[in-house]
Amino acid sequence: MGDRHDHRGDQRFLMAAPKQFNNTLRGYVRKTAGDFLFPGTWDQAHDATIGTVAFTAGDALVGCRHQLVSGNNSYTINRTFMTFDFSKLPPDGGNVSLTSASLSINVTSLSNEDVDGDNFIVVVGETTPDSDSALITADFDQCSSVDSPTELTNRISLDDIVGGTNTFMFDATGLATLLGAMGGNLTLGIREGHDVRDLPIALTKFNQVGFNGGAVTFITYAAPQVV
Repeated sequence: MGDRHDHRGDQRFLMAAPKQFNNTLRGYVRKTAGDFLFPGTWDQAHDATIGTVAFTAGDALVGCRHQLVSGNNSYTINRTFMTFDFSKLPPDGGNVSLTSASLSINVTSLSNEDVDGDNFIVVVGETTPDSDSALITADFDQCSSVDSPTELTNRISLDDIVGGTNTFMFDATGLATLLGAMGGNLTLGIREGHDVRDLPIALTKFNQVGFNGGAVTFITYAAPQVV
C-alpha cells in the first residue's frame, strides 16, 4: 500500500481529513416594493440599492414573493449572507489543493408556490457587505452582482428541498473563491432563482426557504507536507 501523498514536482502534498467551518454571521436583507398606499414593481425590488430591513437574528430567509396589498402590487425579495472565518488557513490558498467542498444548511421552513423551473436556490459570491459582523440595509445590492450573479455551486430546486440538512457542492469557480479567501473572512450569499434570473415571480406566489446553521466543509484537499 502506498501512502496518501500527491507528488507535484519537488513538492510533496499530504491528503488531509475533511475540515468544517461554521458560519460566524448569518442573516438576510429584505426589500419590499409596494404597500397599501403605493403599488410597487419587480424592478423596484430587484434593482434596489438599499433594502427595507436587515436581520441577523433567528433563521435566515431567502426567497421572493408577489402579493396584492389593498389592491396594490407588492414584491418582496430576501437575500441571505453568511460569513466564514478562514483566518487560520494559509493566505490565498498557501499551495493547498482543494478539489471538493460543500456548503450545508439546516432547512426549517419552505414555501414553494411558483413551480416554474426558476424555483431554486444557489450560493453566489463573492459578496461585499459593509461588515463581516453585521448586516445593514445598504448590503441588499452587495449579494454578488445584482444581475447575473456569479454562481458558486449547483442549484437546488425547491422541489427537492427537505427539512433538515441540504447540501450545495462548490463548482470550479466556487473552489477558487474558497482558496482565494484563505487567511481571512469570506461572505457568501444565497439567492432564489427568480431573483438570480431577474424574472418576476407570479402574482400571489411565495417561494422561500428558511434555515439555520451553515457550514462549509473542505471534503477533499491536500496541503504541503511538513518535513
